[in-house]
Amino acid sequence: MKNFDIVSDELIKQIFEHKKKKQSLLIKNLCMDVPNWQDFMDHLEVNTKRGLPNFRDESTFNENEVEAKSRIVGAALVKNVFYIYLQPRHGNFIFHPSIEKIQNQFNEKFSKLGITSGGYTNSYINLSSSVPDIAPHPDPQDNFYWQCIGSVEWTREDGGSGNSFVVEPGDMVYIPAGSLHSVKFSMPRAAVGFSWILDEVNVEMPL
Repeated sequence: MKNFDIVSDELIKQIFEHKKKKQSLLIKNLCMDVPNWQDFMDHLEVNTKRGLPNFRDESTFNENEVEAKSRIVGAALVKNVFYIYLQPRHGNFIFHPSIEKIQNQFNEKFSKLGITSGGYTNSYINLSSSVPDIAPHPDPQDNFYWQCIGSVEWTREDGGSGNSFVVEPGDMVYIPAGSLHSVKFSMPRAAVGFSWILDEVNVEMPL
């Protein structure tokens, strides 16, 4: 992997400007060195007992089918296809060098602003294009969605704008806590999520 900074001071300032407005921010081509399908499948194999568990309806999903070090938060067998939201119980999912690089660089910038809460990761995997879209909703924490495989259509519902944009491999979306957003799927996809709790700070201070 190339040794260069991908999280600039200017990007951090843009993030906090969008946080103040509660508007999602599309960050094009943040990091193009993305995990591939094999990386994600190996990741599932490591974090579940037998690779892909025998998923049922998420209302009856038995967490005992997953090892204690991880949990599957939104797992459902929908139209005979898998949708998986995998979140660690402790620590993070670092299964590719780019994940660690992104996490470390954001942590470094945020820590200079006195922000130390969060930084954990999770994984999103759709193994089919038939997975239902995600309806408009807010998240309680500040999330960063890094698209790795496939593309999704993201709609920013906040501010009454309803602006839509396509998120492609290498792109990242910043979603401020409490901002409405929805996601449409047209193909299999895999992504990595990062979460922090971003307090209001003076982003004009030196980073």
